Amino acid sequence: MKRAFRFKLARVERVRGLFEETARAEFSTALAAVHAAEEHLDALRAEVLRGRSALAAAQLAGHLDARAHLARHEGLSCVIEAVVTAEAERARLAANAEELRLAWQARRADKLALTRMSERHKERHLAEVAKVELAELDEIAIQRAGRISPSSQGPGTPDRR
Repeated sequence: MKRAFRFKLARVERVRGLFEETARAEFSTALAAVHAAEEHLDALRAEVLRGRSALAAAQLAGHLDARAHLARHEGLSCVIEAVVTAEAERARLAANAEELRLAWQARRADKLALTRMSERHKERHLAEVAKVELAELDEIAIQRAGRISPSSQGPGTPDRR
C-alpha cells in the first residue's frame, strides 16, 4: 500500500508551501516597516508639540528675542514638513503591506486548495483500492461457494473432492 499510492502533487505542494512562507515573510517585513514608520511619525509629532510649547513659553515669558523666535519657528516648520513627509511614507508603506498581505493570503489559499485536492485524490485512490480488495474478496467467496455443493453435503461441511 505504501508504494501503491504516491502523491503526484507532493512537489507542487512543497513549492507552493515555500511560496506561501516567502509571501508571509515579505508581509511580516513590510508590517515591521510600517510600525517603524509609525514610531518615527510619533517621535516627530512629539517634537512638534515640544517646539510649539517652547514657542508658547517664550511668548508667555515676556522677553522675546526676534531672531531666536524666528529660528525656533523655522525649525518647527522643518519638523512639520518632516511630519508630512513621514505621514506620506507611512501611508505608502501601509499600502505596500496591504498588497503583500493580499498576496500572502492568495498564496495561502493556493496552498490550502492544493492540499485539499491532494487529500481528495488520496481518498479517491484509497476508495478504489478498497473497491478492488472487496471485489477480490467477493471473487474468493464465490469460488469457495462453488466448491461446496449444497445437495451432496450438509450445511457447513467442506467439499473434499
